[in-house]
Amino acid sequence: MPEFFSGISLWSLVLLVAGIGFLIGEIFHPGFGLPGVLGLVCLGLDILISAQTLAQGLLMTAIAAVIVLVVFLIGAGCISRGKLPKKLVLSDENGSVEGFVSGDGDGAAPGQTGRAATVLRPAGIAEIGGRRLDVVTRGEFIPEGASLRVEAVEGSRIVVAAAEE
Repeated sequence: MPEFFSGISLWSLVLLVAGIGFLIGEIFHPGFGLPGVLGLVCLGLDILISAQTLAQGLLMTAIAAVIVLVVFLIGAGCISRGKLPKKLVLSDENGSVEGFVSGDGDGAAPGQTGRAATVLRPAGIAEIGGRRLDVVTRGEFIPEGASLRVEAVEGSRIVVAAAEE
């Protein structure tokens, strides 16, 4: 087996290390794929300049594929354990202290009444409290102009039902 790899030169080793390095760089600092493509090109060039026979080229391709798979699995393992570089993970929060509030139903409250401004099938627009609001029913169809009653406010979701006239 040692004579099988006797023709490997310094350039071949440099291309192998560079290719693996580029692939590792792509895993931990993703971008537009340029490092990944450069890594694959380096590995391909390494195989082309190093292989003396077809069998040796196929073996080197298989070894390179195993190395790429191992590097990918190591990267995937780091990602799944949360060991990513800080610049890849959003750690800022926007809360009510900073003035950010998620939808509060735009002032609609259960029990309020209004009219369907559009057909609700089941979502649409209603006029409630003098304002046009996006609303949703629990699945029923309500024609335009029908009287509505606010059933629930779930965050920014306003659930309405047809009101008894």
